[in-house]
Amino acid sequence: MLQTQKAEYVMIQTERELDGQKYRCYGIKMIYAGAEVTVEDLSLQYREVEELVRLCNEKELSPLHFQDILEDFLAR
Repeated sequence: MLQTQKAEYVMIQTERELDGQKYRCYGIKMIYAGAEVTVEDLSLQYREVEELVRLCNEKELSPLHFQDILEDFLAR
């Protein structure tokens, strides 16, 4: 029986500074088949990115659709 590996999605947090002001931003990391893809600075809103990560994991998002989901997230 062939087992398929699921991608795992985790939320990341980075701190940035702009014009002397520090701020916290959130992104997502996809881990799949020993590789990682990290996208920083998706949003300043913790809950929005937390929900995105939860849905990606809950729906077992295929890595093939990762870019599409990020584009949709940013376009809203």
